[in-house]
Amino acid sequence: MAAEMHKFHKHQPQLERIEPFVVPPWWKRITTVVKKGEEAGKAHHDRIVEDFGHKSLIFYTDGSGYNGGVGAATYQPRQLTSKFVRQKLAYMGKETQSTVYLAELKGIHMSLEITLAQQVRKFTRVDIFTDNQAAIASSAWPQRQSGQWLLRQIAEQLKALQQQGINVNIHWIPAHTGVPGNEAADQLAKLAAEPPAPYTTAVFALRSPSPTVDSVAEPTEPTGDLVAEPVVAPATGYATVAPDSTGVTAPPALETATATAHPALEAAVTTVPTAASATVTAPAHARRPKAPRAPRGPNQPKRHTPRGPLRPTTNQAPFTTVAAQRMLAKKTTRQRWIDEWESAPHGRVLHHHLPKPEKATLDRYTSMKRAVSATVFQLRTGKIGLKDYLWQIRRTDSPQCSCGDRQTVRHVLLQCSRYNALREEVWASPGSGWKGPRPPTSTKEIWKSRRAKTAAIFLLRTGLLGRFTRAAVEDDPPQEPPQRAPERAPAGASPGLIQPSSAPA
Repeated sequence: MAAEMHKFHKHQPQLERIEPFVVPPWWKRITTVVKKGEEAGKAHHDRIVEDFGHKSLIFYTDGSGYNGGVGAATYQPRQLTSKFVRQKLAYMGKETQSTVYLAELKGIHMSLEITLAQQVRKFTRVDIFTDNQAAIASSAWPQRQSGQWLLRQIAEQLKALQQQGINVNIHWIPAHTGVPGNEAADQLAKLAAEPPAPYTTAVFALRSPSPTVDSVAEPTEPTGDLVAEPVVAPATGYATVAPDSTGVTAPPALETATATAHPALEAAVTTVPTAASATVTAPAHARRPKAPRAPRGPNQPKRHTPRGPLRPTTNQAPFTTVAAQRMLAKKTTRQRWIDEWESAPHGRVLHHHLPKPEKATLDRYTSMKRAVSATVFQLRTGKIGLKDYLWQIRRTDSPQCSCGDRQTVRHVLLQCSRYNALREEVWASPGSGWKGPRPPTSTKEIWKSRRAKTAAIFLLRTGLLGRFTRAAVEDDPPQEPPQRAPERAPAGASPGLIQPSSAPA
């Protein structure tokens, strides 16, 4: 097993270490809200935006597993507390290293990261909307689980914001319900899952809605490092918006967000530029000095960017999660199980009924009595005490039935004329699982759970299996209630006397 885990973990970052605790018992939890149902969740979102939009910084986060990669994104629409539209993406590695759950946590982490970077704050609370309830529960109370290294960072961010008097709230929002911010985060997460994806913050502040972005308005206060950095890909120059071969286009919130946006949340209406249509100019005080360009190779295309040389970076998770490795081990083991079942020389009778192995097969026997479940299993494998099989293993002199045909499973269940009346009776019973006017005529029709049980009961009632009788399929006799143990006399009582109970009669 250790060799197999080494094989899974090969060429991956260091495996994460899970500690018993992430936060102390006295750690102050944040407020989390999870409503039941899509309508309730969406109504709660609208109420939060309407009641607290004037003093809250609102984020939408999402994680996505797409084309073998895992990406995370957070999206902050333009609102009363911020004139900027911010979006941040993170590539979390392949599905063998990260999970969508970890990407959801990363989206929350990036939202808090953007919040802590604000130097001039017009908000007193932060509201983060995500569609992953597991990430909400883990952020509120981190425990011994996968992704602790990220949960520890989130806990430190929450503590810092609490010390600054900022109230952080994480809400559940149903996915794909038409909320522009949530849809934008979903599209951005898919873009981030495409390796190599950039880990970049894009900030857009518009003077007025327009079909193209010609400039970025000068902000009235500095915004730190979170300034206009459109996500750029080496091939196209504008990976956030240019459609690629997979058909992924610009996020809806960056194109037509105001179509259904909440009145209290003014989202930006933009068509993010392509290299041929427009450019984005960063604020003068936020521009970085140009770095010397590295020499371009002979086959490397020229890159056009709004702000000097292209410097995309990836933010692959520093650890390989235990959850991802566990999923990989299960997937690999299941595929090996399928391959061995397909090529094995034995079990071909059962393979005819079960072409692919499945764990649900075991559940078919849990509700059956022992005699019935054993008979069902023997019927499926063909290794049962009928003359055809007994003759093959040299336990009887002839494979013939008393009617003259070979006594196979198919013959007894479907064809033997000696049991026509019993066959009609059993398959016509209400609990047989068969609705046809006549008994089944093919073995494929009887291998479902309830029908297989009926077939086993029919075979047991024929008496061909001598070690099982009809009593094995009848209802269990009622069990007598356990007798109550005699009461012990309390200390100090006379021997042989039972003291009356203090309970009312």
